[in-house]
Amino acid sequence: YAMELLKFREAGFEVVMKARKLNFLKRSLILFHFS
Repeated sequence: YAMELLKFREAGFEVVMKARKLNFLKRSLILFHFS
């Protein structure tokens, strides 16, 4: 059970990091577009 929880947390962390990276790229693209 603890292992499953750990896997779940790691997966969630990966998803969060990917989402942040995408958000960052989108914002940079928008700023670049308007500059």
